[in-house]
This record gives sequence, structure tokens and C-alpha cells, in this order.
Amino acid sequence: MRTSIIIEVINNQNGGLKGIKPIITTGEVNGNKLKNIDILCYHKNDRYTGFPLRYKFSVVELKRDIADDAAVTQVINYSKWVSGRLAGNEIEVVQPILIAFDFNVKAKLKAKNSDFNEKEILFFKYEVKNNNIVFSNVSY
Repeated sequence: MRTSIIIEVINNQNGGLKGIKPIITTGEVNGNKLKNIDILCYHKNDRYTGFPLRYKFSVVELKRDIADDAAVTQVINYSKWVSGRLAGNEIEVVQPILIAFDFNVKAKLKAKNSDFNEKEILFFKYEVKNNNIVFSNVSY
């Protein structure tokens, strides 16, 4: 059975990071079967109520090599699933993120032309430097 990683990100009343709570699951969240999402982040904030309320989801897809247009389609489909099953069909609260070694032209074009929501799909390129993983934002 595939294991998914779910991360709860909790912000404090000032908007700063209050805590991160990793949750490892084997395929179900709140009674809903997970697709093969690599990382799902729940963002919570207690800024207005004093209680940590969920306000955003980040759907992260990881690719070891060069990401193509199929990878973009995959992260969009997972994000739609999260919107429908976990976010009450509020597509604007879901942020798709794709992390890869690099991105080909078709991936960038697919993301640029996507009408998933008003947010763009975030691309991050990774590289290993001095035994550390370094991430950089990729524009398209």
C-alpha cells in the first residue's frame, strides 16, 4: 500500500509559523481515499479566532527527473480531487505545486495555459549542492 505524507501547517495570530505537524497515512483522510498525492499540506491559521482553522491546501507532486505536461495534468487532477473531497469544492483554496529536477517546454506551456484557478501552478526546481537540497522558483 502506498503511503502519503500530509503536513498540517499552523500559523499564529501574527501570521508567522506556529507549527508543522506531519501526518503519515496509508491512503485515507477524513474517510476519503487519497489518490497518489506525494505531499498534501493543510494550512491552518488562528489569527482571527484564536483557534486553528483550515484555510488553504497545498498539493505537491514530486518528480525526480524533468517534468512534462503529463506531470502538470497530474498535479491539476490531484488538486481538483482535493477541492472536491476536502475543500468543499472551493478550488481557490487549493495551491498546486510541482517540484522537479527541471521542466520541459510542454510543462511550462501547459501550466501557463491552465485555467485551474486564479493562482498559478507553482514550479520549483531542485538541485543537490554540498549534500543539501536547494530549491528555486521557476517562472514560465
